[in-house]
Amino acid sequence: MQIDRTRFLLLTATIAACAPKPADTADADVNTVDIEPSGNDPFVVERTGSAGEPEEVDAQCKALKPGPGPHCESFDDTVEDCAKYRAVLEPTAAEQASACLASKSGSKAICEFGVSSTCFMAGASKVSPSQESVRACLDLVSQCRHKPGADLTLPGCRAAYSAVRNEQRNALVTCFTESCSVRNCFWSLEPR
Repeated sequence: MQIDRTRFLLLTATIAACAPKPADTADADVNTVDIEPSGNDPFVVERTGSAGEPEEVDAQCKALKPGPGPHCESFDDTVEDCAKYRAVLEPTAAEQASACLASKSGSKAICEFGVSSTCFMAGASKVSPSQESVRACLDLVSQCRHKPGADLTLPGCRAAYSAVRNEQRNALVTCFTESCSVRNCFWSLEPR
């Protein structure tokens, strides 16, 4: 019998991630996963956070302000992307993604290229990965491991897959297959 080492390691890492936490973390909220960028791997998993209300997404998006200075060409697109969160993400992820943009409102950070995608990932980090995401992501990560420039990781794939609404998952998987990246796949999602 021949064992694919990479698949074995991905499977054992997934099983380990699902294992019960030690007693000293019993007071932590384990309903969500916080994923932060770290080096070349855009995701490191920690558990924290709480659910948000969809109404907050609208209020936060409407309250966004451009950064200081005369140039913030992407601001109108960023406001549209903020409204898009509610249509393509689960409520908790949408609220967290819009809160991420709101935290950058009025600063130069709101004008940075890719800020909507960065906040998409921040919102995805607040959703507990589903069991379905394991099946969907193991093969994708395995297929991408040898592709130049690929940064698709199992935690990142699972977080994004679990954060998007069910009707968005096919578009997300197609983007993962083509780009092997989470960061760029926010723009492949379209409100329905």
